Amino acid sequence: MGRTITPSSDHRTFDGPALAAGTEPTPALRELDAEAALRLLGTRREGLTAAEATIRQARYGKNTITSEPKVPVVLVFLSEFTSLMAWLLWFGGLVAFFAGEPGVGVAIWTVNVINGIFSFWQEYRAERATAELKKMLASHARVSRDGTEQQVLSEDLVPGDVIILGEGDRISADARILECSDLQADQSTLSGESSPLRKTRDPIQTENLATTDTPNLLSQGRASPAEPDARWS
Repeated sequence: MGRTITPSSDHRTFDGPALAAGTEPTPALRELDAEAALRLLGTRREGLTAAEATIRQARYGKNTITSEPKVPVVLVFLSEFTSLMAWLLWFGGLVAFFAGEPGVGVAIWTVNVINGIFSFWQEYRAERATAELKKMLASHARVSRDGTEQQVLSEDLVPGDVIILGEGDRISADARILECSDLQADQSTLSGESSPLRKTRDPIQTENLATTDTPNLLSQGRASPAEPDARWS
């Protein structure tokens, strides 16, 4: 078995690792080749040692999505109509009524209501997307540590970890691909794309690409081979 930090052998296991970036990968990381990316994150193809992983987790924290205590939907909806801008519009509409311009007042209040509903819908969709993302996170991940393949909790991944992915595996963290062949990733929860996105290990110089659109970066989703007989190399 090779490493991408990890290719497959002759068996159709589709094994291939990626490099955990921990936080959102920087543009510099996608522009580098595999060896330079390893050096940038202070790691190696054999992965981190257990001691290094412990130190990095103490520095960067757990690989989890944090969320604030949930607020009742009714209160979230009402809050859209009590912001400073909303109060100004309510007041502006009231002034219009007192000035003998009821049409203007109704128009202002209508705009306020529409704006509040739209803002609430956007926030609601964002919360739903976060909830769906949490559901799709893998509970465990295969990594290379101390030179051996190990299974760890996804929340224990740290920047510089070498992640080993197989066909259908959930991607536990944002990562830079080190080696792969005919790889596609389903990142529909984040990108909205209905079809899996083709990925590569090659450096990418194109600027202004989102993480999900960058061919050599992986975001949380699911890995799959592009062809039934594809092998990671």
